[in-house]
Amino acid sequence: MVQRPRGPARSAGHRAPGDHRPGRAAGADLAGHHRGGGPADPPPVAAGGLPDRHRRGRADPDPSLKALVGRLRPVVDVPVAAAPGNSFPSGHALGSFVAYGALLLVFLPAMSKRWRKPAIAIVGVLIFLVGLTRIALGVHYVSDVIGGWLLGAAWLGVTAYAFRLWRRERGRPVPPLREGLEPEAGEELALAPDEEKVLEHPRSAVAELLVGWVLVFGALYAFGMFVSYHAKGTFFHTLDTEVPRWFAERHTDALTDLSWWWSKFGDTHAILLVSLVFCPIVLALWRRWRPVLYVVLAMFGELSLFLASARVVDRPRPPVENLDGQMPTSSFPSGHIAATICLWVAMAIIVFPRTDRWWRWLFVGMAVLMPVGVATSRMYRGMHHPTDFMGAILLGALWLSLLYWVIRPNADVAEGNQPAIESEQVDELDDELAKAARPG
Repeated sequence: MVQRPRGPARSAGHRAPGDHRPGRAAGADLAGHHRGGGPADPPPVAAGGLPDRHRRGRADPDPSLKALVGRLRPVVDVPVAAAPGNSFPSGHALGSFVAYGALLLVFLPAMSKRWRKPAIAIVGVLIFLVGLTRIALGVHYVSDVIGGWLLGAAWLGVTAYAFRLWRRERGRPVPPLREGLEPEAGEELALAPDEEKVLEHPRSAVAELLVGWVLVFGALYAFGMFVSYHAKGTFFHTLDTEVPRWFAERHTDALTDLSWWWSKFGDTHAILLVSLVFCPIVLALWRRWRPVLYVVLAMFGELSLFLASARVVDRPRPPVENLDGQMPTSSFPSGHIAATICLWVAMAIIVFPRTDRWWRWLFVGMAVLMPVGVATSRMYRGMHHPTDFMGAILLGALWLSLLYWVIRPNADVAEGNQPAIESEQVDELDDELAKAARPG
């Protein structure tokens, strides 16, 4: 029997509110609160429950286990949300168990003993609520969520057990898990000490950022309105006409799959994941809040500027096949590209002056490679014009420059602040890992 989910299929990740232009259903807005998008209608589902991967030019994002089980999503009378792919197990339940559980095991040693049980309880409640929301939204069965939790517990248990075996082989004590993976590292994991003043003049800084935000928004609005509605007969109009058409004529299954994955590097999940990994590392190494504040404000500013400018410019998508279907926001500027630029350039700005190691150039390379890759994928998929890419560059350049001038994220380097782990100690860590990898 052939069955297909109801409602518009949307991939999780878009963070924009609904677009209330005429002809847009409120239900589509509710289902589309994310930066990554899915097709306006779900892909056909063949017998056996496995979707036809290429009839609409996009790859199904199911991991191998979901594809192997092939269980269809629940069908409810009044759908609140929709999700692509198969149902079992719940990726949200599995991912939240592994991610929050791993963070808890790592940071438990930094907590006082009286706070450890409450922290474990809070993480447990959070994981439970994530699973509960997936059931409440109608995108998973109860057994999907339970299966995700069990798989997450199994994976986390296996990795924690492997770490404990490694400690035993190195002759180190193996404490109970309620004390964390490495209790002796508690002092190193402690939060950064309070700086006397994160910002020297916080009120002036807030005022400067607000005024700067308005100026950046004005520049985006002016450029967006020009390229969207007043650039006919110019180079910009030719570029926005020919480039989407050129990409549309060269669609292949392999390139479509590749573009889907590249687009994912710029959606909310990927951006948030990288930020949540990078900021604690910076905080632990340099014990300063200002670099973290720079990254946080970069992302919040990008989000607000993207939403505001997309709303007022209200530019239509390119007149070619849009592989991600109907989206709740307009075309200018590209939110995927702007977020990728702000994140990776901000990380390069922070890392490059703080170390003389060769790998600092990797951050510079990623600050170029990631935005270009995401931009190419978004234009290939027919979701953006080249001038939307230019708008994202304008947003990132102006906002990051303003933040750098106001926040001064690297001021502590000029004052002589040194990382908790010196450059020469990296070789010692490498040697330690190499010894641990040798048998016997």
